[in-house]
Amino acid sequence: KRTVLYGYQDFADGIDEAQALNDILMENNRMGLQYISDSDARPIGGAHPYAHLWDNGESAIEEFDRISAVRKKALQQFGERNIPVNTPMASLEEVLVPIYLSHRFQMEAVTKLIGGVEYAYTMRGDGQDDAKVVDDAVQQKAIATLAKSLEPSFLLMPKNVLDVIPPKPIGYGRTRESFQSRTGVAFDPLAAAESVAYATIKAILHPHRVNRVLQHQSTGKSSLTFQSMLDQLMMQSFKQEGSSYEAALQRICDQLFLDQLMSLAMDEASSVQTQGQAHLALAECMKELKTMAASTNERKAHLLLATSKINQFLDDPSEWKGTISVSMPAGSPIGCGHVGH
Repeated sequence: KRTVLYGYQDFADGIDEAQALNDILMENNRMGLQYISDSDARPIGGAHPYAHLWDNGESAIEEFDRISAVRKKALQQFGERNIPVNTPMASLEEVLVPIYLSHRFQMEAVTKLIGGVEYAYTMRGDGQDDAKVVDDAVQQKAIATLAKSLEPSFLLMPKNVLDVIPPKPIGYGRTRESFQSRTGVAFDPLAAAESVAYATIKAILHPHRVNRVLQHQSTGKSSLTFQSMLDQLMMQSFKQEGSSYEAALQRICDQLFLDQLMSLAMDEASSVQTQGQAHLALAECMKELKTMAASTNERKAHLLLATSKINQFLDDPSEWKGTISVSMPAGSPIGCGHVGH
């Protein structure tokens, strides 16, 4: 309404239109109605802490916690009652997608607090505040919140979910709103977890975001460091033994972090500082991996893969091609899986 008022308001004769339009903008500011363009709000590497698509709540972090609790409850209650009678049980997979991924857009909102900059499209003399970096404590809380969403306890699906989704019958193939699978026709809960973990890690370690974190530190605007981010995010990395579901989920996240660090080190959008920090992180990770012992074949294989990848990358980064990760279903706009049919 305020945008339309500014763009289409008719003013009576004798009214200074330029001043009247400026008054509308000033009133917007007093009402707390801040305008940030779609081009600033949509990119995953965006900086504004309040500019997002599809997020909710006054606090991105508090709303993430609320949505996570709802998500957990919905997963616990998930079952055949989520579809009509005489519907293929395999169609539960598409019903599961918006439940399992219900935090995806709020995740992006929380991510933008890290290296975030609160700003307005200020004009000289308009009295609006200067741009300011998001408070360190808020950034640290955002990192901790996202770290929890990468833990196996968050990513795993309850037994009641795993037990009820069979392969697709003829005529009911996967669509853009289905999870991808690395297991052929079978529902793949590990790939589903990989898709959202990949999106989360990629958002946190986006080159523009890491560039800002390092720049804010170097200019004295923030004390948050890239290394402290990694320490918090990778606290449990490479520590799982055994062949459990939880261990498999942790190993997926471990490898995704390595892949994203390599991507960050080679990305043309990364600053020189960011490229150097990513290379250093990989080198330090290699040192730590060499000190680790493994008592199970699963962990031995995991450590071997990690050290092999880092060795190959550090020997000749130009030959690095990256690992292809599964992507999340499209998500927005929801409900377009059968367009054209």
